[in-house]
Amino acid sequence: MERLPQKRLLALDGGGLMGLISLGILQELENQLRVAHGGDDNFRLRDFFHYIAGTSTGAIIAAGLMTGMRVAELQKLYTSLGAKMFTPASPVKLIPWIFSSRKYHHEPLAELLRETLGAGTIAELQSAGVLPTDKHLMMVMHNVNTDSPWCISTNSASYYNQQSHKQCNLNLPLWLLVRASTAAPGYFFPQAIEMEPGNPDSYRVFQDGGLTPHNNPALKLFQMATLPEYRLEWDTGVNRMLLVSIGTGRVENLTDAIDDNGTGLWRTAGSAPGWLMAGASAENDLMCRMLGECRFGPKIDNEVGHVMGTSPNEKLFSYVRYDTLLTENALKHAGTSLGLSSMKMDKVEAIPDFVRLGAAVATQVDCPVHLRGFL
Repeated sequence: MERLPQKRLLALDGGGLMGLISLGILQELENQLRVAHGGDDNFRLRDFFHYIAGTSTGAIIAAGLMTGMRVAELQKLYTSLGAKMFTPASPVKLIPWIFSSRKYHHEPLAELLRETLGAGTIAELQSAGVLPTDKHLMMVMHNVNTDSPWCISTNSASYYNQQSHKQCNLNLPLWLLVRASTAAPGYFFPQAIEMEPGNPDSYRVFQDGGLTPHNNPALKLFQMATLPEYRLEWDTGVNRMLLVSIGTGRVENLTDAIDDNGTGLWRTAGSAPGWLMAGASAENDLMCRMLGECRFGPKIDNEVGHVMGTSPNEKLFSYVRYDTLLTENALKHAGTSLGLSSMKMDKVEAIPDFVRLGAAVATQVDCPVHLRGFL
């Protein structure tokens, strides 16, 4: 029997330093896939996946993977330079960050991204062979000017990637787009980008993609790979398309700020983004399980459960979701010293424990079972 053409997609959630949890999962995924590919020491995850998408910290990881980095290299980047990513903008005791426009300097993170990904534009990196042209990277950010999600892809066929277009996205530096995707309000300054080089009127301001419905970019990635408007139109079907989605951990009881009197203004401002991202991520996961045949995934909630397996409806892709609910028991079982109050995207002191959590969650990965038919 002739093997059907297949496409394999990878989507990575946002979550700051908790991206170390997804990196633990990715490391196990890389290890098992390397074995499946004959133990080749040169194997990279981009050799297996055709399209990798990421939001915020997921954009950093996705860009690293698509430029050919090993997962271990990205783990080292986070563990050794995590503190540099979150360099305080002011002496907190003197100027509380809540009264400032940012908590951290953005320059160290920008410098780190330039050093890691290079200073080149997408087109330059593609021409140099750093970025493949037959595989694609997608990054999610929020356009402040238009108040809309912007999902920028390296797909040269897409409308805004035509060199004839005055604001061709391929002419933008990759590191700058990743920096835009990570510009979390209150943590970092937003990122201004001159969309048409040499035209000061073309500046647009971007901030963290987690402010869009796509902090979990899996559903958007599927759309960009299949809708005619995005100019790829990859074939769908459970034997033709695989979508692997990886989270950064879902925290149980995001806040204790609500009581019988309601929530205070400051606590609402600080907690609302987390509430919205958690809800949007779960909804995206549920939609993927409705559209795809879910082979593995944690329970979504007590009402719908896991939504796994086949159904009477025709499914559009095979789907795998790796994530975990972070409870006090889960943290203790992973051998961490953390409590739920430490589950924060900028908790530099928790980096070693995030690594332990990633290794614990990675025990879920079973490529021969979950990725069967695509190895």
